[in-house]
Amino acid sequence: MLRLFIATIILISLNYGCSDKNNINSAPQITYTGINKDTLRQGSLGIEDTLVVAFSFIDLDGDLSGNPNNIEVIDNRTGELHVTNAIPDLPAANNGNVGNVVLQIPTLCCLFDDKPACSNPDGALDTLSFSISVFDAEGNESNMITTQEITIICN
Repeated sequence: MLRLFIATIILISLNYGCSDKNNINSAPQITYTGINKDTLRQGSLGIEDTLVVAFSFIDLDGDLSGNPNNIEVIDNRTGELHVTNAIPDLPAANNGNVGNVVLQIPTLCCLFDDKPACSNPDGALDTLSFSISVFDAEGNESNMITTQEITIICN
């Protein structure tokens, strides 16, 4: 019985000794916090209107910054990349990083099958949402968050 007890203690000790940073989920995790408004004016240059999206992040291995384009924003109407951005450089941290991001996303054009983009009649509306993910310095992708639906005024 004593041998079984000692063997169990040794196995538990070995398990803890090996469960260092290698078992940490190296992909960052993000949580959607919200947007500043749910209506945008359309525009092709992005200067007509801007959406502000907020999210928080947890990066257990502390390597989220250091990549110039580590935030990707996808237009869910087309599935295409709308904009990339960067989380500012964070101090290296052995115990990870936690923080909040406020991201400005420029507006875009209304899309209708029978009309060229940004040439829609006054009074028309379009809707969209954005999907956002972040990448750490090793290229690990976070989970993806999606904004609520946003209305674009097509004038």
